[in-house]
Amino acid sequence: MTEKIFEGQREDEQVEMLFRRHFTVWLLYSFPFLISFYGILGVFYFRLSNIFLYISISLTVFCLLILMYKIMLWHYSYFILTNQRIRCVQRNGFFAQSIVDISLKTITNTQYQESGFIGSILYKYGHINIESISADLYIERVANAKKVYNKLQDLLEYEDYEKED
Repeated sequence: MTEKIFEGQREDEQVEMLFRRHFTVWLLYSFPFLISFYGILGVFYFRLSNIFLYISISLTVFCLLILMYKIMLWHYSYFILTNQRIRCVQRNGFFAQSIVDISLKTITNTQYQESGFIGSILYKYGHINIESISADLYIERVANAKKVYNKLQDLLEYEDYEKED
């Protein structure tokens, strides 16, 4: 018997890959935090009144809380590729979560796309589109998307080979 890695894993199911979206998903939310932090430094540099300091600190704390929330959503949202299915665990809030399972037997088409200089060369992420009989799954900004896509293709070819026998 194999060790279960995630809740709901079947007895004969093997985890092939665990992946998540690229960290650039939440990176956009770090800019307001940085700008508001530099606002605090500007208040001290230009010796402005205390009201500007309070506003700057409040804005910085608010932006930091939003950034931490987005990082939490990113960290607890992931994808599991097994030899039988692909599972999408999406965190939608502190207490809300959605899980979608797509069997490899029902997948009809897969597509992989790299987007521009930033995605393909600088940060190495791409988009994967999985079409199946039951549902479609479009995953944006997947870290190492080419590796994930190739692994998915290998599993689908193995599944097709099993059907022929």
